[in-house]
Amino acid sequence: MKKVFIFLLCFLIMGGCSSIKKDVPPVPDLNFSGNIKVTYNKNTVECKIENKLGVHCIITVVKPELISGLTMTVKDGNCTLSMGEVFYDFDSEKLQQTEFATYISKALSDVLNTTTYEKMENGYWKYTGKTENGKFILLQDSQTGYPVSLRIPDMDLYVKFEDMKAVESQ
Repeated sequence: MKKVFIFLLCFLIMGGCSSIKKDVPPVPDLNFSGNIKVTYNKNTVECKIENKLGVHCIITVVKPELISGLTMTVKDGNCTLSMGEVFYDFDSEKLQQTEFATYISKALSDVLNTTTYEKMENGYWKYTGKTENGKFILLQDSQTGYPVSLRIPDMDLYVKFEDMKAVESQ
């Protein structure tokens, strides 16, 4: 009788363990387009972003109007600046006002392989990881899977994401 009781008890305990669900975030959807507000070194710009993981990250300035239309395309870690028909490949460290595009692209590509995550009280997921530019914190909307914000404190960079939509990854 004891053996049957112990067997039933073990069965109930094991069955109960399988019903415990661990909260896991949705897989981050990193193929998106939308609007971002970037604060970098105490300067703020509003931009449009198109990120295709493993392909490119394109950031186009909308405001301030003086540089509206300036596009930064990051591909394979290299950044190209363009304005209309003029294109310029450059080392982003030499033109520091635009290096935030490379930082954003690198953090978005590293989020899947260098991060830990936790669920926050507001329902967002908080990812923490590290790139060669320092530690980053990415908040993800638990409903859509899209990023909400990205912070790289060592680079004095904060990005707020809005109106995210899916794009084909190619």
